[in-house]
Formats: sequence, C-alpha cells, structure tokens
Amino acid sequence: MKAAISYGSSQRLVIEERPIPRLAAGDVLVQVERCGICGSDLRTRKGAPRLHPAGHILGHEYSGRIVDVGADVEMARIGERIAAYPGAGCGDCPACRNDHPILCPNGRHVMGGFAEYAAMPASCAVPLPEGFDPAEGALVEPLAVGRYAVRCAAIRAGDPVLIIGAGTIALAVIYWARRMGAGQITVLSRSDRRAPAAQRFGADRVVAFNNIDDLGDKPAAVFECTGAPGLLQQAIDLGAFASRVVSLGSSPLPEPIAPASAGRKAVTLHFPIGYTTGDFVETATTLHHGNVDVREMVSNVVPLDALPDVFETLLAPNRQNKVQVAL
Repeated sequence: MKAAISYGSSQRLVIEERPIPRLAAGDVLVQVERCGICGSDLRTRKGAPRLHPAGHILGHEYSGRIVDVGADVEMARIGERIAAYPGAGCGDCPACRNDHPILCPNGRHVMGGFAEYAAMPASCAVPLPEGFDPAEGALVEPLAVGRYAVRCAAIRAGDPVLIIGAGTIALAVIYWARRMGAGQITVLSRSDRRAPAAQRFGADRVVAFNNIDDLGDKPAAVFECTGAPGLLQQAIDLGAFASRVVSLGSSPLPEPIAPASAGRKAVTLHFPIGYTTGDFVETATTLHHGNVDVREMVSNVVPLDALPDVFETLLAPNRQNKVQVAL
C-alpha cells in the first residue's frame, strides 16, 4: 500500500510502499477514504515532542470502510463506513475509567490515516449512519473536540460566548455552542475572510482584533482556539466574573498568565485534550441532525502523493482551513 511516512521533525514526509497491516485478534482493516491534516500533525513536523517513532504513519482524522476483520470480530462489519476513534485504552487506568481512552498512558494510538489501509481495534471503528460521505466522516474527530470543549465550559441557556480564532476548532466550538443553547456567540478573528463560515456555523458576530472594544456583553465562556502566545491571558481578561475559560490551542510551549488576574474574577480554566468516547460517538450519530453542512470546514482536498508538499505549505502562513487527503 502507499503511505506517507514521518521520519522526524527535521525531515519532509516521504511517500513509500508499505505492507498492508496484518490483523491481530479483535482488529479490523479499514480502507481509508479521507484523512484530515491536524495542527498536531504539523507541530510534529515543526519539532514538537514526538509521541511516535521515526518511520511512523501519521493521520488520525480519518474515515473509511472496513474491508477485513480479525479473529473475534463479526464478519458482518465488513463494508461498514466508519470514523476512526484514535486511541484504545487499557480499560483500567484513571483516563479509561473517565471515558478518555485516548489519554490512556498504557493505550494504543490509532493513527495511520495517511495511508491506503489502516488497522485498528474494532472498538475504535465507530460506525457512521447511512448517508455519511467520507469528507463528513473525517470531520467527526475535530467536531468531537468542539463538543467536549463546550461541555467542559458548562454553558447554560442564553450564556454569551466568545471564541478567539475562526479556524477548524473554532468552527467546531461554534457549532456545538449553538446547539447546546448558547446566547450571543461572538468570534474574535484576525481576518474577516472566515466570517461567512463562522456565521453559517452559528456565530452572531465576527469582530476583528483591532475592534476588541466592540465585543458587547462580557462572555460567560471564552474559548481560546489558536494557541498563539498571549491569547490565554487575553481570554481571562475578556471574560465575565466567574467565567469559564477553555484553552484549545494545545501549544506545547510554556504560556505565562497572571494567576491573580484570574483569581480576582473567579475564573475557571479548562485545558481539554481530545474528547471522551461518548463525545465522539454522539458527534458521529447526530451530525446530520442539524442544518449546517460541516463540509464547509474543508478548504482543500489533495491526493496522498501531494501530501509532503502540502505539509510544507501549511507550515508557513496560509489561507487554508481544514485540508483533507483523499485516498
């Protein structure tokens, strides 16, 4: 099979021929149809601490069809279109007991979406309802990030919400905040070119950073979705008394904040990573229940052969939102 291989942060991805994965008991083989490029993939290329050895196949935002099953898996699953839940836990650690198998320190990462085939435990192959296409299936993962973040913020009906950033994760937060009963949703963005998509996903207003005094009511929940230096402190400063501030930028670098500024406002900080299994499954099963075409997140679709060049392009400033690889 053809695959894009990562050999380290100082090296480009390389397209190679690799054997189709062999199945262990309890595994399924998925023919990958779409895989999104995540910011965490790009951070690996930029020199972030590596979670995977050199020679690994990245890609965790993917969908496809089950084409083979290992022992102890029902043959009836062959042909299912699925979204990959990117982690199998041990089942007995604190992360697993809290429905967070992707944070399990003893678990198995389910990557491999930048290849024509990927093997995974059958429990990680989340069935998609009839009518899903591959692009939607590959968006379940980033949308589940948004759902978990909005739940962490404990939004109450009518709460004003501020979202800093207007990229993929920001759109996912807008999508779920609107569905979970938020009041006015304001997006703070450096560029107005993403304003139409933000408004279609449910935002009421998109405000430029140079108009920050025009934000209106202090938000009960603030979502920092960029990871840019200084913006977590700004999120704290912009929130209302007793606001919930959710950091979604996932920067691997230290981020200075003034704890007293948060304490004087009784701010609660949340640092969610990923999502629970429940968030992922709920996203997959309810995505067609709304009136938003989530495929608007996708700004470009590229073939696997183009991925090494596309990766390098995305490392520099660019105008893309979510880029998916079609296999």
